[in-house]
Amino acid sequence: MGTIVRYAAQNGPGSSIINRIEVTGSYSPTPSDYYIGVDSSVPGGAITITLPLAAEAGNGKVFVIKDEGGNCSVRNITIAPSGSEQLDGAALGYTLVVNYEAITVVSDGVGAWYII
Repeated sequence: MGTIVRYAAQNGPGSSIINRIEVTGSYSPTPSDYYIGVDSSVPGGAITITLPLAAEAGNGKVFVIKDEGGNCSVRNITIAPSGSEQLDGAALGYTLVVNYEAITVVSDGVGAWYII
């Protein structure tokens, strides 16, 4: 499904590691994911990133989802909440349609996700 790539900032007190996964199709993020790079340039249908249940993700869990392929105007990327949950009040979620667009979402830890 994807490749996990760990990026380390320069060594020193401010260094950090960002867990990045690259996907070319639909995907359900795991708790260890943070940055999800979607390659929309690979041929195929629409892509859905299905968020985990907010209570399982925990309060404050953040995902960054980015159209790295630059083709989501043709191959849309939908960020969908699980079950009856909502993303910014929408049960259907949010769809990336502008090439190279990105979205950052945060869980309330109870039953909803919010775009930040």
